[in-house]
Amino acid sequence: MVHACLLGISGGDVPPRIIASDTGAVVSARGRLIVGWACALVLATGFARLGVWQLHRAVEKEHLLADVGRVLHERRPQPLVIAANSARALDYDWAAGRGRFLATPPLFLDNQQREGRVGVRDYAVFQPVGGMPMLVDMGWLPIGAARVLPHVSAPAGEVDVRGL
Repeated sequence: MVHACLLGISGGDVPPRIIASDTGAVVSARGRLIVGWACALVLATGFARLGVWQLHRAVEKEHLLADVGRVLHERRPQPLVIAANSARALDYDWAAGRGRFLATPPLFLDNQQREGRVGVRDYAVFQPVGGMPMLVDMGWLPIGAARVLPHVSAPAGEVDVRGL
């Protein structure tokens, strides 16, 4: 009978009505509007917070790049053992020292791009004199379409290293 009422072919005194649950729950346009606006406000607030976070990250990045530029301009060498100081983990220094590369396999960081070409960054384990072992960036190497890793070897014997 409800379907007949919706189609306008009711026969008698049954008023047309919308199909609803037996619990008597009423869905109103006002209720949907309030829920919709609440969701929109929550989303807008979340996106605004993300924007503020990005602005803070931009300022942090500018400070970091300024610190790197200052260190590269001054190039005042610090001992390599300064890298083991966990209190200075977020600081940049121009470090220099003597030591030897350990006979470990190279560590490659894949999917690194340079001037539109794909390659890998090569890292080697370096043991400074009187310090803890550390990774040294040996540079970027191109990698071909066959994805064959390049053969690299670290310098033998004691060497002097310096860098950021």
